[in-house]
Amino acid sequence: MRRAVLTAIVALLLLPAGALANSWHTFSSKQYGFTVRYPSSWTITAEYQPGSWQLTSTGHSARFSLTIAVLPIKAGRSLADLKRRFIGYERASGNVEVASVRWSSSWLGGKPALEGILRLSTEGGAPVTNGFYVAASRSRVYQMTLVSIGKTRPASVAQFPPIYGKIVATWRFR
Repeated sequence: MRRAVLTAIVALLLLPAGALANSWHTFSSKQYGFTVRYPSSWTITAEYQPGSWQLTSTGHSARFSLTIAVLPIKAGRSLADLKRRFIGYERASGNVEVASVRWSSSWLGGKPALEGILRLSTEGGAPVTNGFYVAASRSRVYQMTLVSIGKTRPASVAQFPPIYGKIVATWRFR
């Protein structure tokens, strides 16, 4: 049976934050139940991938990216249950390093969420840091992954560039 996973990837083009403040686009999915806004300087394209929908953007100066996925797992009754199910799903998908993330409580779109950081080794010689938000709404589980590639290695989600916080703040469940 095929499972549908919606993945939206948007790459940040390095522009001053003030230039982005007045011109944002909205990505909305009735099917997957969320809306999020992003700077108009970002480009999003949709491509069908076996078992998932993937929205991607690229830019020659992109150093950061943000991924949104609707996961094929049950939501659970609490954050502890959500964490257990999410880590189990990631392990089954081959992402065993997610089990080492130090998780804390947070919010996404007005719903309780998990927040965590994963520092990976390098990709092509550049250090990679992933920041995660995992939240549930109705029967769905949503994962937002912030990616930082380069010399700056955020130690918390709050240390990612401010544009990420602005995008996260626009998230709405439908």
